Amino acid sequence: FRAPFEAHRLAMASGFLKPRRHALHSACLGTIVVAVAFAHGAFLFSVIPGSSGGLPSTSSLTRSWLRGSSCSRPATSQHSMSSTASIAAACALVAAVAHFRARVVSTLFHPTASAVRGVGVHAIAEAELQQISKQAVGGVRLTGTTLAAALKMRCDTSGADYAIYWVSVDGSLVVASQFVTPSCQAYLEETGQVGSFAEISEVLSANDLLSLHVDKVSGPVSTTYNRREPMWITDPGNCPTLVRKDLAALYGVQAICFVPCEGGVLEYGTSSSAWNEAPPNCPNMPKKEMRHAFEDLGASFVMFWAERDGEFSVIADYATESWVKSLEARRGDNKTFCSESRAFKLPTSGNGPVATAAMLGVELHINVKESLTLKRKALAEEFGIQTLHFMPVEGGVLECGISEKARLAGNTLKAALKMHCDSLGAGYGIYWTEVNGMMVASGDYVAPIWRKALKARGMTTSFVDASRY
Repeated sequence: FRAPFEAHRLAMASGFLKPRRHALHSACLGTIVVAVAFAHGAFLFSVIPGSSGGLPSTSSLTRSWLRGSSCSRPATSQHSMSSTASIAAACALVAAVAHFRARVVSTLFHPTASAVRGVGVHAIAEAELQQISKQAVGGVRLTGTTLAAALKMRCDTSGADYAIYWVSVDGSLVVASQFVTPSCQAYLEETGQVGSFAEISEVLSANDLLSLHVDKVSGPVSTTYNRREPMWITDPGNCPTLVRKDLAALYGVQAICFVPCEGGVLEYGTSSSAWNEAPPNCPNMPKKEMRHAFEDLGASFVMFWAERDGEFSVIADYATESWVKSLEARRGDNKTFCSESRAFKLPTSGNGPVATAAMLGVELHINVKESLTLKRKALAEEFGIQTLHFMPVEGGVLECGISEKARLAGNTLKAALKMHCDSLGAGYGIYWTEVNGMMVASGDYVAPIWRKALKARGMTTSFVDASRY
């Protein structure tokens, strides 16, 4: 009876317990039940008057039971008959459960089991392991607001000028999204350059001009994708394996980092010489918690608080486009709750929600109006924040906030506008929201066919673009 428990212990040690928890527990539980039945039968046999107290063998007991006899006991003894039947039934169940346990254990710990004995379960096990391995390596692709936040926040933490997210589509690595910092955009405009390194990379990728194949481990993007190891190159303009080396030289890119991330590869680079000696050391943003904040909680922003020299400070943030637009229309400036929170330094030993969430390791939900320890309470009320959520994550605390009036945002808003235009055959859609008595365009969509028609007429803007101002 010790074998099933040993199998249970081995399964825990080898990591097989979780996918097959129910099978092993069933085997163990079944054996325990049979053990109780066996002990019960042995007890009845031993207390029968005139019994020798010994137990017959399993084979002779089973044969006698099938013949209708009671082995060595007189057929006239009713107690002996019942006890013998109990023992025989128990032994038969022990054999059946032992056989089932042997198949489970052989399937788990002997992958080369024969086709007759366990190929079905083994095939399922292999499929499960491949799926787990695939998810562990690739993960769920970043999309929508979570993707936009990840790109922007990577630039915040690393000091990069741009960030690009590469994914695999039909065997080729393509640009799913890119981000260029406002300071880099301003510099490019001042110097009269058209576009940016990230934007041109996206255009080339969209037109299939880069030829980055997944099965060809040559350039830094495909190498990082396949080997799942980060890469760092300096002087990319002279890198022989970089397809875009001439483009990098044109835009003065000095160093580029490539890191594997959820569903693809994250690339980010700089035009300064700060990374020539070593790549930047920056924390990974918690994508799972960020997705939860935007898609489940309907957050308007996220901020990442990191501890340094006994104080928490904001090192990365992202605010949704719709919320930023509404704030600009209401306030007439480009300030947000995130930008103003960067001026705060919170002690790690304090009693505020950031320090408390980090110290206790639990998620906190704060009502701004009722909070007594939130130092930024007046600031939160100024920007119309109703509730704040603080999630302890690796490297710090992720904060997200929900404005006073719940509104559509992110992927949900984009999907609603497009699907509404598709169902009605409309050329555009605008999402209007009320902000302090004013109606503000918080989101919009223009159908591609209408945009194409406007372009044919020589127009670079649309009615939607004009309605934003």
